[in-house]
Amino acid sequence: EASRFRQQLSFLRDHFTVIDFDTFKNLFDGSAALPDDRPAAMLTFDDGMASNYEVAAPLLEDAGMRGVFFVVPRFSLCDERAARRFYVERVRNRPPGLTAMTPEQIRDLADRGHTIGNHTLTHARLSQTPEAEWESEVLDSADIIESWIGRRVEAFSWPFRWDAITPDVHRLAIARHPLCFSPCSGRVDLQTDSPTILWRTSVETSYDLAEFRFKCSRLADYVSAGRRRRLASWLRVNA
Repeated sequence: EASRFRQQLSFLRDHFTVIDFDTFKNLFDGSAALPDDRPAAMLTFDDGMASNYEVAAPLLEDAGMRGVFFVVPRFSLCDERAARRFYVERVRNRPPGLTAMTPEQIRDLADRGHTIGNHTLTHARLSQTPEAEWESEVLDSADIIESWIGRRVEAFSWPFRWDAITPDVHRLAIARHPLCFSPCSGRVDLQTDSPTILWRTSVETSYDLAEFRFKCSRLADYVSAGRRRRLASWLRVNA
């Protein structure tokens, strides 16, 4: 969806200060400030699909932007045929399946200034993953990604729903990754939110501009307000 994504980037550039991962971290620790009153936006991409490398990253770079790409090592280690099957079975049950970025492409993105994050080893639904597999899904996955990119993996995001995690797995993830991103929509408030539970608003490049504008508005945040409160309370109380 290159043409729509280009339109979305243009809208973001006009209405937001688009930042990269390092700026986001610096805003959180108070060592950076935004240049004006516009809200900040950071773009993240899940699953490590080949189109992230072939389409999204070049368009970001053309606009002077950098993104955060959460990858799934087991997906990236598949050949093309196996990757299409993996996508349908593990990521989204909607054929035709899509292929993944290779480890070499992931390293190249990191070298070009993008951030690579951990999205579990196998795109696991962590709330249903046996305890014996937690370290493999979270820690071994981070080790593999770090071996590919030659850098520390500082960001983690869990797949599927906002509640597809448990406090114990969350505690394991934040012990390894300073920042943990949830699949729960909302804007991050630097004054009240924690870097261990960060909100992300899900958008698709298939959205027309009107729908995309709505998703970027504060009106869209109200829909998930209850989920954000429940998730923050649940993870913090039980951690």
